Amino acid sequence: MLGAAGTVSNNNDIFVANDAGVTGFAAIGNLTTYTTVANWTTATTLDALSLSLNPSYLSNTSNLHSAALGLNGTGVAPPAFVTNDLDCALRAPDNDMGAYILTACAGVPTAGSITGASAVCSNLSTTLTLAGASAEAGITYQWGSSLVPGGPYTTLLGTSVTQSTGPLAAPVYYVVGVGCTASGLFTTTTEFTVGVNALPVVAVTPTTGLICLPGGAAIPLSAIGAATYSWSPIAGLTPSTGAAVSANPTATTTYTVTGTDGNGCLGTATSVITVANNPTICFSYSYTKCCLFRRKFSITSEYFGATSANICCF
Repeated sequence: MLGAAGTVSNNNDIFVANDAGVTGFAAIGNLTTYTTVANWTTATTLDALSLSLNPSYLSNTSNLHSAALGLNGTGVAPPAFVTNDLDCALRAPDNDMGAYILTACAGVPTAGSITGASAVCSNLSTTLTLAGASAEAGITYQWGSSLVPGGPYTTLLGTSVTQSTGPLAAPVYYVVGVGCTASGLFTTTTEFTVGVNALPVVAVTPTTGLICLPGGAAIPLSAIGAATYSWSPIAGLTPSTGAAVSANPTATTTYTVTGTDGNGCLGTATSVITVANNPTICFSYSYTKCCLFRRKFSITSEYFGATSANICCF
């Protein structure tokens, strides 16, 4: 336990992240919570040369070297047989905390370049990546965008090597500012444009149709406005893909055709095919009175269940 008789503690990075992602305290004692390393040192005389810096990675997925420039050269000399870090890089001339040596940025950083899709379909998004930029400790990134080419890039975005554009309705122009906190110098990437492709205007004819059963004929459906087409649902369609199909469902169905243009953008249209049974008409008659020269009878007709009035003929 730190603080017990004989304890020695120094040259550490004491950082405890709370729920907000920032340091909330340095140590907890039996009776006291020490909110800073200085408070802890005053109370225990330990960790006089320790720090409290967030030892975040340069990249959580691709670069596990620390981004905390303040940790550079703050470690103690390792045993003589430990001459390299986990990357096999020499630890000399300074001693850094952790498994990797820290290489601080210097001078003008390398801007690198933005890579990614040069265009998206209207109201869709894409992710851009900064490639080839400086990545040493002390390097910072700042994405910016503008709705006009050449800036100003007043819309500030993220600070990592990747950036989501969000849904786009018009072309947007992006740059990344790359800075070195050690030298105070800054550089900017070349502008990268993400254009927007309009969605195809797909239409289908007819938009409605009626099939009477039994004996009703299939209804031809024709789509225009795109390069390729798919239909949903496919039940009752012949064929099930292409611009022209025939619909012969057994129940009322709404067919949706999705058209894809040369840019891979999608547009849709619908056609409602109603299926109904043919009406049943029944006639019945009965003689009600017979005379020598005349006869009286009634005729009852049924159409979808409705009955007509009796008809008397003389």
